[in-house]
Amino acid sequence: MSDGKQFIKDEYRIFKIRQVEVGDDYSMMHEVLARRFKKLESTNIPDLILIDGGPNHLAVTSAVLKRLNITTDIRAVAIAKGSKRNAGEEIFYLDDGQVINFAKDDKVLHYLQRLRDEVHKFAISTHRKLHQKETITSLTSTIIPGIGSKRQKILLSAFGSYEKIKQALLKELQQLPNFGKNFALEVYNYLHSKKDE
Repeated sequence: MSDGKQFIKDEYRIFKIRQVEVGDDYSMMHEVLARRFKKLESTNIPDLILIDGGPNHLAVTSAVLKRLNITTDIRAVAIAKGSKRNAGEEIFYLDDGQVINFAKDDKVLHYLQRLRDEVHKFAISTHRKLHQKETITSLTSTIIPGIGSKRQKILLSAFGSYEKIKQALLKELQQLPNFGKNFALEVYNYLHSKKDE
């Protein structure tokens, strides 16, 4: 966060999993952390790594830092939801073995919750955008003749999802830039011929 207490979104990073099977939480985390910190200059190493998880996630973090010889004053903390998974009942696991439970009105707790929630929001939003983009690309570029990346972006921008594109009226498609009446009709006819599949 900046001094003005706003998130510095230019510093957000997305990592596509390359080396491990998606679904293996610990291995994915290991890969992301290793890639994230491998090329960092010493001046860019953060003071704190906040992990959404429990002691096992924290252990993975510590192992990666140790393997990369990052031995500065960097601290790692795991934030786990309590047994009832309610906000305010989070348990914090510190890399020195301490376990902390903050009072529900503690400002530090609220700050850390805000950080975690911002990460969740960013991850969910990014996942949805990537999923929509992949869906549009895979379904339109291989099936509808003449759909290139430019027209894919126009479709996605106008309708938001492949399902909404399938529901589009011919008039709506014809009004899209770079479509024209004939191409819009081709797209419309294709989409309506596939409705029952």
